[in-house]
Amino acid sequence: MTMQPSLTSRFLLAAAAALAVTALSATAQEYPNRPLRLIVPVPPGGTTDTLARVVAPALQERLKQAVVVENRPGAGSVIGIEAVARSPADGYTLLFGGSDGMAVLPSVKKKVPYDPVKDLTSVGFLAFSPLVLVVNAKMPVKSFAEFVEYARARPGKLHYGSSGFGSILHMGMELIELQARVDAAHVPFQGGGPALQALVAGQLDLMMMGPTGMAQRAEAGQLRILGQTGSTRLAVLPNVPTMRELGTEITVTSWFGVLGPAGLAQPIVLRLNREIASLLAQPAVQKRFIDVGCEPETMSPEAFSQFIAAENRKWVQVVKSARIELID
Repeated sequence: MTMQPSLTSRFLLAAAAALAVTALSATAQEYPNRPLRLIVPVPPGGTTDTLARVVAPALQERLKQAVVVENRPGAGSVIGIEAVARSPADGYTLLFGGSDGMAVLPSVKKKVPYDPVKDLTSVGFLAFSPLVLVVNAKMPVKSFAEFVEYARARPGKLHYGSSGFGSILHMGMELIELQARVDAAHVPFQGGGPALQALVAGQLDLMMMGPTGMAQRAEAGQLRILGQTGSTRLAVLPNVPTMRELGTEITVTSWFGVLGPAGLAQPIVLRLNREIASLLAQPAVQKRFIDVGCEPETMSPEAFSQFIAAENRKWVQVVKSARIELID
């Protein structure tokens, strides 16, 4: 026989539920009452770090609390992401994450110490950004076609850098090698910034990179831009063709967003999502994003979570197609 809860039990359950709702409401009203940490899981110098330092002061202005950017690089973004996943779900430790650690890396490693969907709370999507193919300025090629011919004549002798094995910069080059039928040696770095420094110093021959600062570096003669992986040309690089224009089927975009630990209270999630959408609507912030080659875009927390899951499935398929061996 099924036992029905007593009147007292039902009253206590209802009271507990009411208290929980009240507590959540109070949490949202009081939040934030102290500084926030925005963890960036890569070193300074790349697009991810640049955007985080645009978002942090704008979010700080809206929340009326300090938002401190903290770089926690290492293991291809794993260290910074895991630090956030293991933090208290109180809204005071957030992740400025992106496609590398949230979608690409989990597809090439046998195991990562977090589940991008289950162990983190999707808070606010920020932007898409294509990659650019850049070569050392001393390399005797001035176009993608010349690069392909040059690389095919030197199989395995050219070296390209990336922000780490399994990063989108690595996978972007894997796709180019696959489609252009060239073979270059991969040199992983602890971030895109250090890899770019090595390229400019002549220690590397080429790499994929976010578009941040590439026009200025090209004008200064530090590197040469051969193409970009977006679906359309960029306002900051109007003369750089897309990879599709260059005869490949490559369209790759990195993406960026803010996340928190799993279990983050819904009122806090909605508050942060609302503030992120508002700051992205500011013309000054939009201009900063566009100037570094990014397209601002917002999503609901639910849509962002679904997007991350879809990105994971996509890159798993890419890894299988490219026959990339999984790493420990």
